Amino acid sequence: MMKRTLIFLLVLASNPANYSYACGFYPYSEEIRFSVLMPYNFNFHQYSPFYYSSDNFFSLDDHVLNDKGEVNSFSGVKLNLDLWLKRCHNVPSLKDAYEAVYVMGKTDRSNNHSTNTFLNYLIRNNDDEAINYLNFAKLCSKYNTDISDPWERNRDVIAPQRDQLIKTALKRIKKLNDDDLADRYAFIAIRLAYYNGDDKTIKSIYQKYFSNKTNKNIIDYWSMYFINSITPNSPKKNYTASLVFEKAPDKRFMTYHQYDKSIGIEKTLQLAKNDKEKAAIWLLNGIHRPGKVLKNIERIYQLDPNSEGLTFLLIREINKLEDWIYTPYYTNFEPAVLIDGDYKNYSTYTNAQKRIDRDRNYAAQVLSFVNSVDLNKVSNTNAWQTSKAYLLYMAHDYDAALAILNGLIEKNKQDSNLSDQLMIIKSLCLTARQPADSAVIPDEVKPLLMAQSKKNNRFVFAVARELEYKGNTTDAAILLSTLYGNDDEDWWENAIYWKTKLRATTLWDDFYDHYFFYIDAQYSTEQVQGLIDNIQNNKNNTDEFSKWKYSLIKNDVPRLYDLLGTKYVRKNELKNALLSFKKVDDTLWTSDNYPYREYINANPFYTDMYNEHKKTAADTIRYNKESIIRALIGYLDKAEDPNSKDRDYYYFLVANCYLNMSHNGNSWMMRRYYWSQYQYDSKLVDNHEYYNCDLAKQYYLEAKNATGSKKFAALCLRMAGRCEQYRLRNSDDYNYKDDLLSINKYYREIKSEYPGDYDELIDNCYSFERYFNSRN
Repeated sequence: MMKRTLIFLLVLASNPANYSYACGFYPYSEEIRFSVLMPYNFNFHQYSPFYYSSDNFFSLDDHVLNDKGEVNSFSGVKLNLDLWLKRCHNVPSLKDAYEAVYVMGKTDRSNNHSTNTFLNYLIRNNDDEAINYLNFAKLCSKYNTDISDPWERNRDVIAPQRDQLIKTALKRIKKLNDDDLADRYAFIAIRLAYYNGDDKTIKSIYQKYFSNKTNKNIIDYWSMYFINSITPNSPKKNYTASLVFEKAPDKRFMTYHQYDKSIGIEKTLQLAKNDKEKAAIWLLNGIHRPGKVLKNIERIYQLDPNSEGLTFLLIREINKLEDWIYTPYYTNFEPAVLIDGDYKNYSTYTNAQKRIDRDRNYAAQVLSFVNSVDLNKVSNTNAWQTSKAYLLYMAHDYDAALAILNGLIEKNKQDSNLSDQLMIIKSLCLTARQPADSAVIPDEVKPLLMAQSKKNNRFVFAVARELEYKGNTTDAAILLSTLYGNDDEDWWENAIYWKTKLRATTLWDDFYDHYFFYIDAQYSTEQVQGLIDNIQNNKNNTDEFSKWKYSLIKNDVPRLYDLLGTKYVRKNELKNALLSFKKVDDTLWTSDNYPYREYINANPFYTDMYNEHKKTAADTIRYNKESIIRALIGYLDKAEDPNSKDRDYYYFLVANCYLNMSHNGNSWMMRRYYWSQYQYDSKLVDNHEYYNCDLAKQYYLEAKNATGSKKFAALCLRMAGRCEQYRLRNSDDYNYKDDLLSINKYYREIKSEYPGDYDELIDNCYSFERYFNSRN
């Protein structure tokens, strides 16, 4: 079975579809993005491949153009366009420069470019050298792949073509008196040589045109990337990679792979020429480390406090804390990224809580650092203040967190994404700070729950869990029920999975994705009854929140009564079970949408020495849960009536019913909603009874004691022995080499008390009817 990895982080992006689908919330997927402190909302798009993730990388769809079709200010493309606009004295528009450099085809004076201000400027100012360069760059662009033909048929043709283009670029440099264009031609030559695998040419061109430059721009760092790609791993390579990582956003993804984290950082730091370069080294080192990097963050702040990378690294550290704290806290799964690989730390609820406490202590250390920072020195004060508020929430200092959040919300009303993010943290604070056993859904939280329910189920889930932990299991269950109203196409993206504290396994595994099966495993009969009463009392409320809140669960009242009755069956409280089943709409038992027609379609009061799940010839009556319990109560009353002359018969029918309501019977659905040939420790109150048939055995023996027929008494022992066989197989002491017949005490009792019937009862499967009818 594949390892389940889940990150429980509170995602609040307005359009979750913008995020990598590899991050689906499925227990066997590699990753889940669920982050309150989403870097995207602080304009850290340039670091998107390095958002905290249990997958290798995380990426956004578009790094160049924003939603309005404008060039994003963070991209390497923008840095390149800035150089072009500087050449044009910032007269043309940025958008026109992007179209001319990256989108449009060949340019010459005969073309009509009247609508493009950038090309118009070049033509009007007779900048033919720039136009010639742009045309040459576009000609070379199709050669910028490792293998231009996937079948390698043209390799022998393409390599010489690249060689010729390199020669052309170098010739043009010699004729130029323009350092900017010379650098651009040299960069193109380096890139062509890289795709040709010509390391010698890369080194010679870089040495001649770039190695001694002091005032570097994006062209220098692009070239530096290529020379570093052919450099052996060393402190020097790590140093160069760190500089490129900081200065060339579009090369960050590939530069990440040039860094060798096995090389001690101190050796790399020795090569740095100034504090900013040291900060860049600490940054890339921190990006590479999935564990705690507070030391890196502190060093960068000391060296270059205004670094954007510093702020990103802080947010990334808080994303880790979200995973380490809230994945186990809310879902009871282990975090997606386990630094020490020690799953034992999360193997039980108690262990997980101890680990959570340790990680909260680390959150307090990060908070202490944030408190020491001068916000006038750092970039993006919104990110720092939001981080502080969120860390206070992690430390359970809700009032201090709310004081910061209220100011930030007022300040950032116009930024819908950031406002939503701040409101989510505020809502969690308002919910979690309430005293135990008196928590409700705060009025201020209600509108946000409705607004986020279609796009951010994880937030709704988090509020539900906070309420549950505070003792309000009713509202918790109702909120959990709202998670499944989306269309099927949205389900995979919004699905939530979680475990119970006891790791109950009532379905095919120990996690849940639907409120109904979760409360089956976790809630008591009193809690289920309280839930039903709340729904019945409030389902017709007309305020908008109530209509949303009860919209789905109000239709589940019959199923909830079925669940309540089933829980009473497990406790063997038959009269309470009957009262519950009587309130179930009869259409539930016959509905095609539920499995009752298929799994409660046999006579539970009939079985033989071998029959388990199959229907038999005796199944002429169709039962439902109510009629089974009604009949069982009636048979018990007759069996326990000392004046009844057929007590042995009724005890036997009762025993049959209890056997059939076990894991081995035809009416197992009286106790469970899922069946498997494997036995699970469900943590339900009747787990032992369900698998070992204790009650059935008890009543078979009562039937034996009540009968006057020796053959019927022998049959009762045979059926008690059948129950004992199940117990023996489930026993820790059972060895598969053991002879179950010889160690089964009831079979031994038959052999001792009824030796003439032993072989017939043990070996002849047709003997049941004869022995059963013997009591007449």
